[in-house]
Amino acid sequence: RCRAVVYCSRACQAAHWKSAHKLTCGAPPPPVPPRPQTPGELAEDCARQLAESGYAALGPLVDLNRRNALRTHARQEVERLLKLPLAAANARFAKIRSPEHRHAVALDLTPAVRDVVGELAVAYDACRAAFSGDEPEIVELGCLVSDAGAAAQPWHADADATRPNTRQLVLLVNLDERAVAATELLPGTHAPTFHAHVRDAFRGRLPDPPGMPALRAFDTAGAAVLYDAALFHRAPANDVGPRHVFYLGLVGQGAHATQGATRGATNALLPELRGTLLRDLIVGVRYLGAASGSRHVGFADRVAKMRG
Repeated sequence: RCRAVVYCSRACQAAHWKSAHKLTCGAPPPPVPPRPQTPGELAEDCARQLAESGYAALGPLVDLNRRNALRTHARQEVERLLKLPLAAANARFAKIRSPEHRHAVALDLTPAVRDVVGELAVAYDACRAAFSGDEPEIVELGCLVSDAGAAAQPWHADADATRPNTRQLVLLVNLDERAVAATELLPGTHAPTFHAHVRDAFRGRLPDPPGMPALRAFDTAGAAVLYDAALFHRAPANDVGPRHVFYLGLVGQGAHATQGATRGATNALLPELRGTLLRDLIVGVRYLGAASGSRHVGFADRVAKMRG
């Protein structure tokens, strides 16, 4: 019954039963369920995954209604900007704007954006642990909008791991209703040794295919992933329809002030959000009220006044 003892024969089993085992034999106890991780343990686990693999899956964070609202808002922003003169549109489009039906657009803190940002407390804990307790500062806030027909990006990294620079993290949230392959990652390619090899052998760009297994960033709708900006990744070719990914670029505040970190890979950040900490962004969108935004007064200044 206990399935805990093995015998060489039935005779030995019978002898042991009579002498001792019948006093202790019984059905095995039910397995003890694992203790749920505390927020601090979850954050430390994410930091460990980031150090080892260059990414950490945070699970589904945003519900359907919030995803739908932000997806609609981002697409409307792209359509609005495409009707403006090129110079005016480029002020809001990020560097990767291209004729291949893929646009990264900087977003203002409209209600749809704030509703999604307000759900990112788990990501804040993970980022702070990854930055060794330093406060994460926002250097990008936008949405990648991709239509059917978009070509695959080359495998690339947004930061050079071989340079003595501040670490940068990128948070992605899948806004679509299914786990589409909106982003692919190459685990482990954030190491300085790997970057040096790619620089020397391939002039900084990996071949396609790179000869190593790729990982889909999202496994479900509303899922989020945090990755090191030095990790090689790409947006694959889009042949299934619209894709929408919300993203935040983050650096450590203290390290950025002393070492001069990069200001994000795509420059998708509106001027009034510069200098905003992720902590203050989450606090601000929860308590400043749904009617207030960042269009007229610098958001970082508003949060500072609120906190002070």
